[in-house]
Amino acid sequence: MTILDEIEPVRRQRVYDLVHAAGVDVSHWDVSKGNSRSAASNPKYCFDWSFVGESAVVLNLWHDGMEEREGIVRYALNPRQTAEKATGRRLLRARQMDAAIQTAMRARLPIRAIVNAGNRKNASNRTTSVKRRLLDPVAWRVESYDDVTGHCTLVRSQGRPTFIDQFTAREIGTESPDKKTVTTEVTARCPQVRQQVLTRANGYCEYCREPGFTTGDGKVFLETHHVIPLAESGPDTPHNVVALCPNHHREAHHGAMRDAIRQQLLAHLKTFA
Repeated sequence: MTILDEIEPVRRQRVYDLVHAAGVDVSHWDVSKGNSRSAASNPKYCFDWSFVGESAVVLNLWHDGMEEREGIVRYALNPRQTAEKATGRRLLRARQMDAAIQTAMRARLPIRAIVNAGNRKNASNRTTSVKRRLLDPVAWRVESYDDVTGHCTLVRSQGRPTFIDQFTAREIGTESPDKKTVTTEVTARCPQVRQQVLTRANGYCEYCREPGFTTGDGKVFLETHHVIPLAESGPDTPHNVVALCPNHHREAHHGAMRDAIRQQLLAHLKTFA
């Protein structure tokens, strides 16, 4: 499987959720129609091509515009040139995207790519229609930018992201809580098993396939879960452990569908046997 196969979108996810997952503040979207329930459909933001946050820049990129050579994925674009031929909102979005790319380059901010699949506006398509989206768990960066023409090439980082779970986050936390002595008995979880599972998941929940969220220091967070609990003599091996988003991890423990979730996860693990 190629890298492009791995990051080809298979579901239609909301821009609002993906921008939020990339670590960019979306609280201002809540002005839509005077309430937060319709924030995700706020036309002032949801059709934009780029979003700038304090720790990252988010760009909408088309999957069919990406090229992979020798394991490196690149994407060529020129929003400045697009702006020269555009009017109205399209003109504004193209200029904003050009400015966002320059911000990422000069502030050395990572670029988080929302990968889009669908119909792009061109000679044969009068309108753009995005059918599927995903947030690439691997950061991109500006490889080259021509100040004169605005032509730009983005490159997907070769290094894999750092994956962490709830136990890693606890180990590296900076909090200094009050200390108290508690006597209890716990079953140790092998860190090598947890890391192997997180690497296998590649930043995506193994139940819903949604990406894990990115922490402030650029790590991808998912929670590791024993499908057959340790308390029921489940083994602490990669064939019994999965990486889940926090919501589905809680549901796997306490939800009304927990038995069905367990069976689905067991079936998933059999594919690696």
